[in-house]
Amino acid sequence: MEIKHVLAAVLLTGAVAAPASAAQRAVLYSGHGEAVDGSYVVVLHPGQDTAAARSLVTRSGRVEHTYTSALHGFSVRATPAAARSLAADPRVAYVAQDLVVRLPDAVSAREVVVQPDPPSWGLDRIDQRSLPLDANYHHANTAPDVRAYVVGTGIRYSHHEFGGSAVPGVDAVGGVTPPGGDCNGHGTHMAGTVGGQSTGVAKDVTLVSVRVLDCSGAGSYSQVLAGVDWLTRDSGGRPSVALMSPGGSFYRPLNDAITASINANVHYSVISGASGANACDFSPGSTPLATTVGATDRTDAKTSWSNHGGCIDVWAPGAQITSAWGTADDVYAVISGATASAHAAGAAALWRQRFPTDPATAVADALRANATPGVIGGLAPDSPNLLLFTGAVPS
Repeated sequence: MEIKHVLAAVLLTGAVAAPASAAQRAVLYSGHGEAVDGSYVVVLHPGQDTAAARSLVTRSGRVEHTYTSALHGFSVRATPAAARSLAADPRVAYVAQDLVVRLPDAVSAREVVVQPDPPSWGLDRIDQRSLPLDANYHHANTAPDVRAYVVGTGIRYSHHEFGGSAVPGVDAVGGVTPPGGDCNGHGTHMAGTVGGQSTGVAKDVTLVSVRVLDCSGAGSYSQVLAGVDWLTRDSGGRPSVALMSPGGSFYRPLNDAITASINANVHYSVISGASGANACDFSPGSTPLATTVGATDRTDAKTSWSNHGGCIDVWAPGAQITSAWGTADDVYAVISGATASAHAAGAAALWRQRFPTDPATAVADALRANATPGVIGGLAPDSPNLLLFTGAVPS
C-alpha cells in the first residue's frame, strides 16, 4: 500500500486521541529553519468555541486569521512564551509555528507573443497514450458547472484567455487592485493551464482567485490556510477542484486542512515539490487524499527537479509549458514547475463535470486508475509510473 494511502487510513479512523503528553504540548516546528518569527497557527479540539479561545490571546498577542471550515482555530501574532501557554491550554489540540511557503524553485519564465498550435505541448500530451504527439488536443467536454480554485499569486481577470471566466475569490495578502489580482504572473499562468480558452485543459470552467502569495511569490502557511478555509466554505459541498501551487516543508496544519476540505467535496491537485527529493517530506504533496503530481518533460522523462516517491499519485507535463501571463491582457509565457498539477486540476474539472455525483476522493481515484502506465523514463522504483490521461473522460 502506498505511503499516502496508509496515512489516509490513519486519518479516517476517527479514533479519540489520548491526553497529550508534555512533549506533545510543545509548539510544533519551533526553531524550524523557515519559521516566521512571532506567527503561530492554533488548532482547537472539536466542539471548542473559537471566539472563547480567541480571548486567550487578547493580552498576549493578535489574532490574524480565523479558520472555521477546513481547520478549527486561528493564526496569531504572539511571543514564543505566549505560544507555549496556548499549547498547554486544554481547549487547544496543537500549536504550530508558522512557516514560509513559496512557489516551486524550478519556476522560470520568458514572455512570448506567438503561441504554437496547439498552444501547449502539455495539452497535446495528456489526451493520448503514447508519443509521438499528434498536434491536437482532444477533449470530450468542457466544465461550465465546475468551480476551480487557483491558490497562489492571484489571477489577471482581464486576460484574453479567460473571457470573463476568472472571478475574485479571497485575498489573504492585500495590496493589489482589484483584490485577488495577480502582480506576479504565476497564478495567471496556472489559471490559464487549468481552464484558459486556448491553453486550458477544462474550457469554460469558472476560475476563482485565492490569493495567498505576494508579488514575489512568497507567503506563509497561515495565509495559505486562510485560503483553504475560505474556499472550503465557498464551495458549499458543490463539485469543485482546487489547485495548490505553493509548497514548502512538511506542515501538519496544511495537510489537516486540505484533508478536511477534500472530505467536504473539494478535489485537490497539489505540487509534489521541486527539490528532487521525496515528496512525502513536503506539504502539500504529502497530504494523503490529495492528488500529488510530479513533472515530466516532452520526452516523457521525469524532470531532474521534480520530487518523487510513494506520495506521488500521477505525473503530468511540467516543463516549458505555455499559458497566459499576468503582466498584460495579451501576454503569454513559457514556464516550468507547478504546471504539472495545473494539468491535473483541469483533468479533475472535466471529470467532475461529467460525473458530478462522484465525491472528491473518487475523482482522485479516477485520475490514478485512468493514467497511462509504464511510459515515464528516469523514475526511481519508489515512484508510480503513471502519466495523466484525459482521454478516459467519456463524452
